[in-house]
Amino acid sequence: MILNIEDSIINTNIKLVGGKARNLAIMKQMDIEVPEWFVITTESFDAFFTDNNLIETFSNIIDQASSVDKRILSNLLEMFQKKILDTDFDEKFKTNFKNTVSQIENYQDTYYAVRSSV
Repeated sequence: MILNIEDSIINTNIKLVGGKARNLAIMKQMDIEVPEWFVITTESFDAFFTDNNLIETFSNIIDQASSVDKRILSNLLEMFQKKILDTDFDEKFKTNFKNTVSQIENYQDTYYAVRSSV
C-alpha cells in the first residue's frame, strides 16, 4: 500500500507508516510547508520480503553469522543485498507506485529523496 499526504490513516497508525511520515503529516496539518510526498507502508515492505522468501534468506545468513569470520559474513550480506536488488516488485505494487508518482506535479522533472528506517 502506498499512502500520500492526504491519507488520514497516516496520523493514526504510526506502525503502518513510521515516524517520519507521521511527522510530515502533522507538520502539513500545522500549515508548515512540506513538499509533496508519499509513503510505502510497512505492510508493503513485509509483503515484498515474505513473497520473495527474503526473510528466510536473511535468517539463514544470521544463523551462519555466529560461526563465520567477518569476511565471509560480509560476502553473505553482499549476496543478500544482490538478491534484494534483483527481486522485482509485483505488478499491483508497480502500478500503484507509478500512479502515485504521476500525481506529483512535474513528476518527470522532480528529484526524489528516499528515506528508510530499516
